[in-house]
Order: sequence, then C-alpha cells, then structure tokens
Amino acid sequence: MHYLGRGQEAPSGEDRDWEGTPAADRTVSKTLSAAKMSVLSPVIDWWTPDASYVTALLVTAGAGPVFRGLASETARRWFGLSMGILLLACTCGRGAVHPLAAAVGNVAILKLVSARHVHAVSFAFCFAYLALVRLLDAFVHDVSPLINVIQMLLSLKLVGLAFEVHNSWRLCQKSTAPSPTPTEPSGGEGDARDTSARDRAELAVTEVTVPTAAEQLQYAFFYVGMLTGPYYTYVTFRHCMEGTFWPWTDCGWAPVLRRARFLPLYIVLFLFLGWMWPIADASRASSWLYGVWFIYPVFTHFRMRMYFGFILSEVACITHGLGAYPAGSLPRPGKGPTDYGRLVQIMEDKKELATAEYDFETVHNIREGRVELDVTMTSVLKQWNTTVQYWLYYTVYRSTPGTKVFRASVTMLVSAFWHGIHSGYYLSLLTCPLYMVVEDLWERRLRRRLPESRLWLYDCVTWFLRVSMFSYLCMGFLLLRADTTLAYWRSVYFVGHTAAAALYALGLMVLPRPPRPPKPE
Repeated sequence: MHYLGRGQEAPSGEDRDWEGTPAADRTVSKTLSAAKMSVLSPVIDWWTPDASYVTALLVTAGAGPVFRGLASETARRWFGLSMGILLLACTCGRGAVHPLAAAVGNVAILKLVSARHVHAVSFAFCFAYLALVRLLDAFVHDVSPLINVIQMLLSLKLVGLAFEVHNSWRLCQKSTAPSPTPTEPSGGEGDARDTSARDRAELAVTEVTVPTAAEQLQYAFFYVGMLTGPYYTYVTFRHCMEGTFWPWTDCGWAPVLRRARFLPLYIVLFLFLGWMWPIADASRASSWLYGVWFIYPVFTHFRMRMYFGFILSEVACITHGLGAYPAGSLPRPGKGPTDYGRLVQIMEDKKELATAEYDFETVHNIREGRVELDVTMTSVLKQWNTTVQYWLYYTVYRSTPGTKVFRASVTMLVSAFWHGIHSGYYLSLLTCPLYMVVEDLWERRLRRRLPESRLWLYDCVTWFLRVSMFSYLCMGFLLLRADTTLAYWRSVYFVGHTAAAALYALGLMVLPRPPRPPKPE
C-alpha cells in the first residue's frame, strides 16, 4: 500500500472511472467528507482525551488572581484544597478514592515511621499503590487516564514530602554532631565553618517537620499542577501559601506572554503534523526508507504536544506566584533555591525583597530551545520535564549505589514504571542508558581531542544521531505495546539499535584510549 499523506487508500475498480456519473458525485462527496474529517481528526481525537487537561489548565491559570487576592495563608490553603477536591471529583468521579487513599496512607506513614526511614517506606507504598491502579486497569476494570495521571503526579508529591522530612532530619543530625577533633581528618577549620554555615542556611529555608494531616492534604491536592505538573516541593508550596515572595514580583500578563510566546507555532505544527503523519499510519509503511523517515515527523508532533502542555502548566504556576524566587538565590527546576545563604539574606531585608529580581525557574518544566539543539541524549534528558528529572535525581539516582551506568539504568527503570506499565515504555527508556554509553565513549576518545575548528562538525553529526535515536525510541511511547513497537522496529531492521552497536564497536576498535591521568605522588 502506498501512502497518500493522510493514510487514505486510492479508489479501485469502477470507482476510478467516476467522471460524469451519479456514482461519481457520491464518491466525490464521500472523498471530500473524508478529507475534511482527516484534516479535523487531530482536533477531534485530541479534544476527547486532552480537553480536560486544557480546560483544567485554563481554569487554573484564570484562578490565579483570585488566589492571590485572598487575605491570609489559611484562606489560600483551604481555597487550594477545595478547588483540588472539586477538580478531583469532576475528573475522576468514584475513581477519586484512589488518590485519596494514597494520600491518607502517606499521612499515616509520616505519622508512624521515623524520619530515618520514612522516605523509603513512603516510596515503596506510593509506587505499590500506583502499581495497584495500573493492575486494576489491566485486569479488573478500566481506570480513567485522568485518574492515572493524577495518581502519577500525586505519587511524586507524597514521596517528595517524605524525602524532605528525611533530609531535614539528616541536616539536624549533622548540625548537632560534634565537630571534628584536631586528630580527625578534615578540610580545615575554615572549611568546616563554611560547611556548617551552608547547612544552617539550608535548614533555615528547607526544614520540614512532619506537617499536620490537613497541611499534607492541602499540599497533595493543591489544584495547580494536579493534572499536568510541574512537580514542586512542599517548601515551594509553603512559600506560595505564605506569600513570601510573589507579592514582590509580577504574576500578570508580562511573564505569561513571555513564556507563551511560541505557543501558536507549536499548535500549528501539532495540527499539521498530526494531519500529515498520524501515528495510525505506523503499520502502513510502504518501504524501509519511508519507515525510517516516518519516525521524524511523528516525534516532532509528539514534542509539540508536550511543549503545549508544559508551557500552559507553567503559565498556571506563574499566575499563582507558585515558584517565584529571587534570581540571586539561583533557583533550579523542581528544587527551588540553591544559594540558601543569599536567600536568607534577602528574606531578612524587606528592602531587598522589594527590589530583588525574581524568576519562575523553579517551575520551569521544559527548555524547548535546548531540547531541539543540544547534541547529546544526556543533555537533552536534563532539559525535558525538568522538575520530574530533578525528582528522579533527588529520590532515585542519588540514593542508588553503584556505577554511573547502573544508577542511570535504575533511574530509567523507575521512570518507565512511573510513566505506566506499557511495555513500550520499558523498551524505549531502558535503551537510553546504552546509547549514553556510546555517546560517552566517543566524547572521551574523540571529541576531547579535536581542535576547536572541528568541534562544530562533530557536534552536527552527534546532533543528527541524537535526534534520530530519540525519534526511533519515541515509537515505544506512541505504540505502547512491546509487540507493536518491536514489529515497527523490525520493519526498519532495528536501525537504531544496529547503529548504536556499530558506533560502539567502531569506537572501541578505531579510537585510541585517552591517556590515564598521572597518579598523585
């Protein structure tokens, strides 16, 4: 079968000889109707599952001025919880019992388990409950995709809160530990004092004792980000409720328009690419060459859709002042401020609070420019869904022992499980660390040896390979099942896996090993 650009077959038999006959008029009418439907199909298909996301985002963004107009922290907390429960009831119906049960279970864990172990117990419980929801969907009854999304994002919050409690306990233990004696190895008295000062500043900003049950539920079901993210910590939520920083920054049209300035382009590309190359055409490739080409527009369509959702979710955060911090505190996505000493100085000086420059980097969820232009998979993954990337690093990668490749593999495994139980996710995400090994090999053995004048050529080739590999692996996210994903990869002769294996073997055989650094005397 040959493609007509819209996944339609050419007429055959007598239908081809249609000129001047009544049957022809009916055929033309049907053809035009089918063409119109094919043009509108991305809109129709997209509206059905995703209209709730867009509607929730627009309503959430519009509620920002109302939220900021409330006079007290208590009013903002209860308004946020009420809106969250209303959103939960409207989108999930009876399925709302699952997010509520997970949140109540986590409240009990934080109440009953010591801070030393609470993070591990919370992680096990929340991901076990997430697995239960997926198993119910697979074997018992259909679970709404909206319930699944809410459960996913709620799990990040609940586990993240437990890690914040554990980290506060760890910093308290560290600050009360006796200082090293002169006979103990240390970096020097000055270094010890600097470390102690940094720890005290971090504890002053990020300390989280076990919140009350009401405070935990207010955080868990705060309506901003319930359906779409981004992930934000309990400390960031607390600062928003207290009105610590947003009264001093612009949460109006200027930052919103600045963040959303490319949205029209993304929408146009999304609709056009979805019309020309729908994912339903994946099983109809007429040749190997077309099958290889097909992955590029399909992956671009996928990116445009994600850009749209990520940016609207950031806009909702901006209108609420959620994630507003002084730029001088060096905030990072998901984490928030990193220069705690500077943040404490600003918080203690009302004049500095009023004159400081603020940004919303804490809730910055996607850096589209770098996703499009960065040359390595490792770099791009750090720019994609950045707040969740932080959560994965903070809770999984940092806590996993072993080599870099092993820790990355475990992190990707958790990420695949978090995204869903679809086997295509695992095929795609667990391939990423293997390709990162190839990138690392060529980086160490070739790029570091190249003169500046040749780096642009190396980076152009690496960029093309990275885009190709992501486009190839994206099919696992779009086709979902292992059999359909493997069938598509088989139809293109596993070109991504084959190319990665060939590059790795070529690098080992042809490129010389980098010289080992001299051992210190």
